[in-house]
Amino acid sequence: MLLFYDFHLLSGVDVFSVFSVRRANIRVLPEERVDHRVGVFDRFILCISPLLNIPRQCLCPPTNIFLAIVSQDLTRPFLRQGDDNQKVSIKNPFVWFLLPYSDFPYFRPMKKIQDNEVRWGILGVGNVCEVKSAPAMNLVPDSKVVAVMRRNEEKVKDYAKRHGVSKWYTDAQSLINDPEVNAIYIATPPNAHLELTKLAAESGKPVYVEKPMARTYAECLEMIAVCEAAGVPLYVAYYRRSLPHFVKMKELIDAGTIGEVRTLHINMKQELKPEVIVHLNHNWRVDPEIAGGGYFYDLASHQLDYLDFLLGPIEQARGFAANQAGAYAAEDIVAGSFRFENGIIGTGNWCFTTSKEAEIDDTVIYGSKGYIRYQTFGKGEFELVTQEKGREVFAFELPSHIQQHLINNITCDILGKDQAWSTGNSAARTNWVMDELTRKG
Repeated sequence: MLLFYDFHLLSGVDVFSVFSVRRANIRVLPEERVDHRVGVFDRFILCISPLLNIPRQCLCPPTNIFLAIVSQDLTRPFLRQGDDNQKVSIKNPFVWFLLPYSDFPYFRPMKKIQDNEVRWGILGVGNVCEVKSAPAMNLVPDSKVVAVMRRNEEKVKDYAKRHGVSKWYTDAQSLINDPEVNAIYIATPPNAHLELTKLAAESGKPVYVEKPMARTYAECLEMIAVCEAAGVPLYVAYYRRSLPHFVKMKELIDAGTIGEVRTLHINMKQELKPEVIVHLNHNWRVDPEIAGGGYFYDLASHQLDYLDFLLGPIEQARGFAANQAGAYAAEDIVAGSFRFENGIIGTGNWCFTTSKEAEIDDTVIYGSKGYIRYQTFGKGEFELVTQEKGREVFAFELPSHIQQHLINNITCDILGKDQAWSTGNSAARTNWVMDELTRKG
């Protein structure tokens, strides 16, 4: 018997369902005699069909087809993508085909636009658009920036001139209505995300929004709803899901390199003005009315979203939040614990008013055979310690424009060439965890 884990429903038709497999840990009983198949598979399509009603197209001979009979006692629930509260259990005999994604053309991602290139319009060309994101949109294939917007005319004209963008606007609706623009990047502070997402969705154009996705989980749900109603995709700029060292860590954990993951701890201490962010004249990052919270919402959101990508959704979270230093309105210290759907338990402690000497950015993931340690906001490297090989350090070069890999992935998703790694559904889960950890009372 084969046990498959971590499926996300991609689409379904009358006779069978199709799942996109991000990670499949496979255990095979010895009598199956297919030990060469045991391992971690990435980007596969899994077809599930009733035993006596196999779809004809599944009988085509794609390469490396993998067939197994699944017994009646497999009742593990599967989460539907975008519907975290509804589960499906498999209770009857099924034939399972596991085959490479590239060999199954029937259910590749659909194009989200009619064009063959993504022409971005950017709302809010502030600091994040100088290096991190917007320049990458002109570097990835089939993508370019064609229009930018900022309310300050002098600043938007200056940005457009320096970055070679021919069209600029001071009004969001005017940019959204530009017929040349076919995708919208919202790079404003979080308080504008919901309203601008509504405007972009109403225009029928894909939406890419900065992180955190919104000020609250409730706002996230509203953004998802308006995009689903309009039939447009919603992406969020959690780019660590695409960086090479974070991808490598996921490969190692999925392969069982540190054994079964038991627990993890996030430890982040920063002085009153952290060096890991850009400081502006008006620091909106610590204004709850604009940011939803303080530095916790700005920085911990990256940490928690990556853990969602690495280990799956968090199902329970409890925490304490306070403002100890009184330097601004938002919380400046958060401590909490959380449990993932797969049973892994984690803890975190964030304080943004320590001394410079106490600063630390450290996450450790402990398994039954070793552990992985990394900095979320540091270099492209991490430490792996195992019983078998001792201490190893993995180092990777990061892109000059840090969002480039994710923007390439999103561009490919819009054009029907790939599946997005960071969506409104995944990002909303991160907001939910933050809301739970900072819940007052």
